Amino acid sequence: MLPAIPAGAGRRPLPARLMLGLLYLKYAYDLSDEAVVQRWMEKPYWQYFCGEVFFQTRLPCDPSSLTRYRQHLDEAGVEELLAQIISAAKKLKAIEL
Repeated sequence: MLPAIPAGAGRRPLPARLMLGLLYLKYAYDLSDEAVVQRWMEKPYWQYFCGEVFFQTRLPCDPSSLTRYRQHLDEAGVEELLAQIISAAKKLKAIEL
């Protein structure tokens, strides 16, 4: 599985499902980092999509965390992510290849 943020000193990394979900929602709805984080807090379906079980009333992260996450997600990371998505879709029989 993709690491949320490369391991090292500092804060505990944010979950990959949260960060990738926020990035997907950002591009799907053409929102700024600030807007997607704010809307996430208001929309229970978005929270569930990003891995939450219970409704959250606090921001999931600082909007600048999305910028840093995009910088860490290089071409190899995107290729690995795509491979995992295809694998999951095959297991669910959502696609045939």
